Amino acid sequence: MEAVGFGASTQRANEELQRNEEEYRQQNDLAKKLGFGTADVMLELGKIFGELAQKKGTNLESIISQIRNAHLPSVNGFPPEYPIDIDRLVQKAGENIKNAPITIYKTTERTIRVTRYSAESKEYLRSTYTHSNNELFCQICGKAMPFRDRSGNPYFEQQPLFCDEHKEHVEDYIALCPTCSAKFDVYIVKPKKFEQIHQQLRISPENSDGVFAISIELDEQKEYTIKFAHSHILFLHQICTQRTHPDWFLVEYLPSYSPELNPVEQCWHYMKNVAMVNFVPMCRKQLEAKAEEAVQAINADPILLPSFFQHAKLKL
Repeated sequence: MEAVGFGASTQRANEELQRNEEEYRQQNDLAKKLGFGTADVMLELGKIFGELAQKKGTNLESIISQIRNAHLPSVNGFPPEYPIDIDRLVQKAGENIKNAPITIYKTTERTIRVTRYSAESKEYLRSTYTHSNNELFCQICGKAMPFRDRSGNPYFEQQPLFCDEHKEHVEDYIALCPTCSAKFDVYIVKPKKFEQIHQQLRISPENSDGVFAISIELDEQKEYTIKFAHSHILFLHQICTQRTHPDWFLVEYLPSYSPELNPVEQCWHYMKNVAMVNFVPMCRKQLEAKAEEAVQAINADPILLPSFFQHAKLKL
């Protein structure tokens, strides 16, 4: 039977099948290494890319390059670019240079601020916020300044807490890193949104675990705080208080739980125990009318009203 070649075709078919299976297994291994699921997917994508290149009249390498530039990050960190036509780019650059408009200068007059305590305020912030290890930390993010200047000191930028004021002090500024300084300039300085800061500075500063801070809004994602040294925020508190009231207006801060030192407490006491004693209103309007009548009577009495201040040891 061997002499007549019986079974030879079956053997050849088995060998061909084994070769095909081995080749398919190698293709599958290669496809998996390249990130494809199977060899069938890899071959199908190759077929699609080939048809796309033929339809666009270009080669397969160009299509692959365009897809890579559009969807994969650039190695150097810059945005990916599509293939560049160098000749066209040079031609366009030459046209732009030739047709560029001439720079025109014009002399104008403007008012500038010349009394800014730039050097003095920067020295104040440096001496106030530099640690013993010669590190200076941003008053907003709390991180150390990113680099040092040519003198070896931590580089920082100062931003004002007041604008359009008639008087200025070296303490009017804060020390920020370049990033926080840019945010503060965009969200606070340029739109002049200082009132949120001034409202908090007018309140007597409170110590929270040794940190004196006020909250600010630099963007919609997160609430930030400005941290202060104790001496710095106390001075800013005095500045805000004096700028809020005219020079003739004297602000007296009363100690806690001392109603006898507040003249208005004597007024309420008089209305409750004298002017409105035994008064039982039938409705809210009657109560309001009686209270208004009592207040008018107090204002009309030239002796009664000053006596409230005399009782509190305050001078009119």
